[in-house]
Amino acid sequence: MFKNHNNKIPKVAILLASHNGEKYMSQQIDSILKQKMIKVKLFISDDLSTDKTLEIISAYQKKFPKQIQFLGQRKSSKGAADNFYHLINVVDSHDYDYFALSDQDDIWPDHKISRAIQEMHQQNADGYSSDFLFFDETNYMQYFKKSHKQSQLDYYFETPGPGCSFVLTKKLFEDLQSQLRNIPAMKEFIYHDWLIYAYARSKKYRWTIDAYPNLFYRQHSANVVGANHGLKASVRRINRIFFGQWYKEIRQLINIIDEPRLKNKSNWSLYWFFLSRFFQSRRNPWHAILMIPFLLFIGIQKQ
Repeated sequence: MFKNHNNKIPKVAILLASHNGEKYMSQQIDSILKQKMIKVKLFISDDLSTDKTLEIISAYQKKFPKQIQFLGQRKSSKGAADNFYHLINVVDSHDYDYFALSDQDDIWPDHKISRAIQEMHQQNADGYSSDFLFFDETNYMQYFKKSHKQSQLDYYFETPGPGCSFVLTKKLFEDLQSQLRNIPAMKEFIYHDWLIYAYARSKKYRWTIDAYPNLFYRQHSANVVGANHGLKASVRRINRIFFGQWYKEIRQLINIIDEPRLKNKSNWSLYWFFLSRFFQSRRNPWHAILMIPFLLFIGIQKQ
């Protein structure tokens, strides 16, 4: 059995945000409880489910009272990101060595967390994410690579993989938890995975992206965001650029994480800062080149 640097079996808190997940939730919980070489505690917060999600959670909690804790149903619904912020805020970090995020509808290989911990040890990293295998309701499967070499500014423009692939050390988790409790504006950012990665990188935490598909990522009609796959995803990205939403989110992110190099720059100064460093903007060099027309479009908007 894998042990941490104190020669103890790692204790891992898994944070799962649920919402109308009756169709796939049992498969995901089963895969979490089958994790090898670690001790798991699953925390679940529900976002006003109206199906049988609460019944499923109750049944699992009765069967596995020491491994599953239901934190209750939210009083108001503000989306998946807000639910994850809530989980990060309320979970007591004292008894755990690592923290992982979980969607309600994926499937984890039984070595997902133990592999992540080993990779983090080898890379001396506080944050972990990975490549993944996307699959849908037709059993179509595709490999998604997120593990291109990290660039200096990539965290302002993209995530290192889906949040459900994330594993954090106690140090990073408690730092993030403290910031969420003291900076309300963080909870207004609608992409929790992007925010976590950007915060970690901006504060000089080391992050490793595993070039191994350590997650079966389910895509279906009820996904809130999902994989960047297909025509709908492409149209969504184009709309975010064309209507300026992506740039607004980048500016919002800069203000939230209080990046001293960029926070007080004017829109024009910020625009030229990124344009002159476009090769540092994305991990995939081809995607970095594609940033040029995006940045030129933003420049036209600023005139």
